[in-house]
Amino acid sequence: MANIGVRSPYFIYETEAGAVSAKLTLTIDSTNIYYIVKDTGTTFLADISEIVRDYVTPTYDGTLDADSPGEVPVTTSVQFYDTAGATGSTVGSAHTQSHTAFDGYNYFHQGNNFQISNSTNLLSESTIWAPDSTAGTFYSTDVSGNIVVNNYLTSDTSEAGVTIKRYGCSKYDAIKCVFVNKFGVPQELYFFTKNMETTDSSRESYKSNIISSTGTVDTNKHQSRSYNVQGSTKYTLNTGFVGEEYNEFIRELMLSEQVWIHFDSVVRPVTPLTSSVQFRTSLNDKLVQYTVEFEQANDLIANVR
Repeated sequence: MANIGVRSPYFIYETEAGAVSAKLTLTIDSTNIYYIVKDTGTTFLADISEIVRDYVTPTYDGTLDADSPGEVPVTTSVQFYDTAGATGSTVGSAHTQSHTAFDGYNYFHQGNNFQISNSTNLLSESTIWAPDSTAGTFYSTDVSGNIVVNNYLTSDTSEAGVTIKRYGCSKYDAIKCVFVNKFGVPQELYFFTKNMETTDSSRESYKSNIISSTGTVDTNKHQSRSYNVQGSTKYTLNTGFVGEEYNEFIRELMLSEQVWIHFDSVVRPVTPLTSSVQFRTSLNDKLVQYTVEFEQANDLIANVR
């Protein structure tokens, strides 16, 4: 059993001498979801990642808990047969694998079949930056691969092998961002300094007839009428001066498909608009600081019907 990431391809490969065809039974959360039959001879190869990913649903409602990663149990069973179409007599025993699937991924140079190690923190760096007097949460796995929720307190400087660095700033309120990282679990990331909120609007218009039945013009009416008026909200956030460990976190934030920020005490789903960042190092740049622009992931005027 392993924890696997299905945002990158995950291949099931099995072999059985003397076989003509094979059938894969894919089970998700104890329910048979999909069957794949192939006339492949003695070998079977299939990518299950896109099918499984439809059932992995990371969520965030303001609190990180054991349910937030939205992982699902997955079992694959490949049975070989001695005739085409997975008919006739079976050849050998079924080849069965059991995993837990997360919305995680590998970088290209790391290859496919991403597996998340047991007894590891689900962070790409071992340092977290947090505001003074602020508690937080991050995930790890135990010796059996089960999810562990680690909570550090307002004064902690370390937790479960992770160093907690504190950022003191009385001028600005820190903005908490939560994103699904490369391990497929939500991760907290703070922007400590200047932040800005802007609103953009869009509209269409048409010329309205404002002549009355008696031929007079009502000058209080709009001749040019607006319709389909909608707005969007954007946020520009700054990290302040932080350590180089922020580099990988910013990279994963930009690659994340699910991001939220806490703004005015409200959790807001957002999309990063910043698409290019030059990563900084203390050797080249002395100070490490990033600015990221986000757009709220819904229209400003409620229109969901």
